[in-house]
Parts: sequence; C-alpha cells; structure tokens
Amino acid sequence: MKTVRYTAISIVTLMLLSILASFGAVIAENDSIEVVLKDEPVKKEATSPGHPVFAEYMGAYWCGPCITASSNLHNLYGTNGDDFTYISFWESPATGNPNDSPISRRSHMQNAPGYGGGIPVVVFGDAAQGTYYTSGGQNYDSYYQNGGNMQNANDYTLTVIQVENGNMMDIEITAAYMGTGTKTVYYYAAVTEETSPETYNQGGNPNPHHVWKKWLLNGANNGFESATLTSGSSVTKSWSVPISTVRAGGGNTPADNFLTVAALLSGDHTNHRSIVSASDSNMAPLIDVGVKSMTTSNPNAPNGGYVNGDMVTIDATIVNNGVDAYSDGGDVRFFYKQGNTKNYVGQTKSLSSFSSTGATQSFSQQIDTSNLPANAYQTSFGVELSNLVADKSTSNNERVDVIPHDLVPVARKAQVIGSNEIARGDNFLIEAKTTINDAVDINTSFFTFDVEISESGQNNWLGGENLIVGGDQVFQEGTNGEHRQYLVKPTMDMGAGDYDIRIRSIDSRMQTSAWQVTEDGFELMNAKPVITAEPIPTVKVQTTTMVSIADNINDAETPLSDLVISSSSPNFVAWHPDTQEIEVYFENIKYVNGQPTATGIEVTVNDGIENAYGTLLFNVIENGQPRWAGI
Repeated sequence: MKTVRYTAISIVTLMLLSILASFGAVIAENDSIEVVLKDEPVKKEATSPGHPVFAEYMGAYWCGPCITASSNLHNLYGTNGDDFTYISFWESPATGNPNDSPISRRSHMQNAPGYGGGIPVVVFGDAAQGTYYTSGGQNYDSYYQNGGNMQNANDYTLTVIQVENGNMMDIEITAAYMGTGTKTVYYYAAVTEETSPETYNQGGNPNPHHVWKKWLLNGANNGFESATLTSGSSVTKSWSVPISTVRAGGGNTPADNFLTVAALLSGDHTNHRSIVSASDSNMAPLIDVGVKSMTTSNPNAPNGGYVNGDMVTIDATIVNNGVDAYSDGGDVRFFYKQGNTKNYVGQTKSLSSFSSTGATQSFSQQIDTSNLPANAYQTSFGVELSNLVADKSTSNNERVDVIPHDLVPVARKAQVIGSNEIARGDNFLIEAKTTINDAVDINTSFFTFDVEISESGQNNWLGGENLIVGGDQVFQEGTNGEHRQYLVKPTMDMGAGDYDIRIRSIDSRMQTSAWQVTEDGFELMNAKPVITAEPIPTVKVQTTTMVSIADNINDAETPLSDLVISSSSPNFVAWHPDTQEIEVYFENIKYVNGQPTATGIEVTVNDGIENAYGTLLFNVIENGQPRWAGI
C-alpha cells in the first residue's frame, strides 16, 4: 500500500491552474519561444509500473506554468513516492540559477535535442528528446505509469540511507544487480531540500520541492562515483555532508528537510545515459530506534538532587519507532558527564529484537555518586544508543537528565536587628541567613540554624533554649533578604562588654555548614550595682559594728568584693571588701513621733565603670536589750 505523504495545494487549485495554463504560452528564457500547455486532469494516485522512475525538472520562481509542473510532480511523489522520485533545478529569487557544476545538469538538459528554449522542462529517464522529454506544465502520471523511460529497472535495486551524526548527515547509497554477468554503473546522487523555504511569486506562492543543493561526487570531485556490479552482489558508496547544506522548510528542521536523491546511470554524466534505477532517502525502510523515556530516582533525596555517596537509579525505555520490526541489535550504555566528557557506568547492554513498531525494551542502571566532584553544581546523567543499523534519526538516540548537586550549605554572618548595644535586661533579635548555593535547597525555608554567642575572643560559646529561641518563621521570603530570626535573652549574670555571634546553617539533608563568626556582634551594656534596703540589719547605738551587705548590694557583672562602697555619712566608718562588710557607728537612736525608727546611710557603689546610689537602713537599738522591733 502506498502512503500519501503530503499535498502541496488542493486538487481544486491544481485543476484551475491547469485550465489557466492551457490558455497561455510557456514563459521562456527566450521570449520568442512559446509552448502550448496541455490541460491534464489531476489524478489521486497513479498506477505503479512496478519499478522505480526518475525525473528531472527545470523551472524558475517567476514562471507561472512552472507552478503546474512543480505541483504535479510533488503530487505524484506524494501518492507514489515509494517508487518515484525527482530533482528540481530551480531558479531562486534570491540566488538565481543553481551552480550545479561540475555535473552541470541544467546545461545537459538545455543542450539536449529536445529542448525548445523554454521552461518548465521535465525529463524522465535522461531522455534527450521525444516522449519523455517534456515541456510545459502538465500532469505526469502517464509518463510514470508507462515506465518513465527507465531501462531494465527490475534488474537493479538502489537504496539510500541517511543518518544524522551530530552536525553531519552520513549518507550510504547501495546498488545491487540481479541480472547476468557484470554491469558498470554511475551513482547519480545529490542532496536536495525536500521543501524549499522559498516560493514562486505567483499562483498562491507555493514552495518548490526536491530542490538541488549539492552533488555527491567521486574522490576527485569531477564526476559521479562508479562501481562494477556482479550479479547478486551490492556496492555501497558513502558520504558525510553538513546538515547545514539545506535549510529548514515546510515546517521541518534542516535535518528533517534533508533529502538525498539518487539514480543509477549506465555511463558517466557527460552524455545522455540509460537510467536503470532510482531512489531517495524517503524510500528506505523507516528504521528508527530511540529512547522513549528516561527517569532518574534517588530515594535518599526527598527534595531531589544528590549528595556524594547517593546511588542514583536510571530507568530507560527504548522504543521501535520504525514501520517494521527491528532485529539488527544495538548497544545501550549509561553515563554521567564531567564537563563534556561522558563517563560510562556498568556494562554495555544489548538490544534484543523488536517484533513490531511501538515495541519497547526496558533497562536500568545504578550510578554511585561517591566519586563525582565535590564542588560540582550539577551532573548530567544519561542513556545512549549506539551501533544501530540504518537508524534514520539519531536525535532520539540519547536522553539526558540534569540532577542538581545538593551541596554543603554556606552560612552567612549573623547580625543584630536594630541597635547592637543591648541594655541590661533587654532581649534582642539576631538575623540568620545562608547562601543559596545549589538547586535543591532553593530558599531559606529549606534551612534551619544553630546560633550561639560568646564573650568576644573567648570561644566560650553559649546557646540553648534558655538563652536563644525562635527561628520558626522565614521573614522577607522570596527576596534577597530572606532570613530567620532568633531571640537572644541575656541573663543577668552575663558580663558586660562585646560578644561574638556564630551561626551555622543546616539544609534539608541535614548537611551542616561551617560556623560563621561575627566578631563583636553586639555589646551587652554594663548594669549598675543594685542597692536594696531589705533586709534591714540591727546594730547597737554607740557601738562600732561590722554589717554584711551581701544581701543588700549586688552587681550582675562584678563580684561584691570588687565593688568600691563609700559614703559621706558620719555613720559610715569603712568598707571591708575582704569580708563583704561595712563598718558603721551610730551615736544616737532616731525617733519619729516618739517611736524609734530605722536610720539610713546613703552609699555610693562603684563597679569600676559606673556609680550607683542608694540608702541602707539600720535598726539602731540600745546597748542593752532591744526596746522595739525593726521596721
């Protein structure tokens, strides 16, 4: 069954163009030459002659009848492309007539006895004149059905296989002879654009097809390759051509628009020859084995990525996209990349036969990441097919998945929010940030922090919930300033002065950064000594007494023995830091409304930084037994 590959323009349009063309003259390169156009019906499908047929077309963008010729050739190829192919030598509006030397096929056609001086010209089987040397836009189905001037075509086979290889197209053309004895043949071969991106400038501006771009020549580049064929044997000729030789067209990429057309000549290109077979790269059996899908998994990474030492599992499904079964084998290899270098892992696995189109095979491989670079931001893991036979497309022979490397986090130095001069008794907030250095932990919500403080330079780090709390919320989320906040609650027994802050960040895989220290991150301001009247000691009048003030005077940072206590009161005798006592003497008992009352001594307490002022109270009693209770 033949496949209809495409339709250039609608059948109705073709009929109209054909009718219009019948009333006009052929537009000739020499205006004095006219050719009457025939009105031919457009057929949906022609009857195959049972062998390949080859035609050559010469036309131009400005030629109205050429549109009819070009469109009818294209339609014939669309319905009977299994055994019909052709080449177009087409004058471009941008670059003019193609320079097709050294073969010079346009000149070959124009110098033929049958050439009348105009275009379009369509020649079947390299005819020099007669029935198969045609002029004017017309339908070509009958020429094809009647054999297309091919000679002994059933004695030969010709296959054209092209395979993408990076930026190149590798081309193999294989000829075989089934007759008796030997035959010498020449490989007429060319690269064409299946659909030119350029258009005719009238008639709806259709695109020409099979437009010549490059000859495939012998090693001397002066003619076609040749071979002597022995019955039952085959000879293959090979070329490698940049894919950029052709352009994108018809909605296809350059690679998909790359069409190799070939024919077998009975002699070289310098004269008219018999054409014994023809083919193009679309006629070859569609062999396309490719990677259908590939997935990577890492059970240790709930948020994706990998940590060195993880085992990454790659599962790949290989599919037969071709139209037939495939049994020529091939290799499956798994790899990871370092830069552009592939590092293959595990043993090469072999493809078994695909029994039908759409059939699949599955493969799996584990890759140990222990030896991957510790500083890599990401690594490409993939699967590759190789050593396929006649695979039409290599673009699906590899699949790669880029997996981010879950790097050890890098904390940033903490800072106090607001003033870093902290009054005694106040709490304050610390801002904790980390550098987003990989594509796994992509914002601060993936991180927690450890926060500690120490007196500057002492490395006596303190933390814990009694001192530092918080970190439950991310602030300024989604901005460069996103962070967590921790509340620091200095205790009263912490010394005044500068404090260092250190933090470290912990990511979702519990990887912990190095400590980042903010030196002199905050200053805990000095607390003045605290003087309280309670408890009130009792002393005897007119008696020098040593009184402990351990319960009356206190300093958060300074031991009591290091304080300096003084007073201008006559009742104050001395301060004895060694015993933490003051010496007092009261000459009289103080009475208020006839009742004895406590007597106060105003004292000054200096902690080496600041003075505190307060009053100590004393119950002064008689030298004998007390006559009243303390207030």
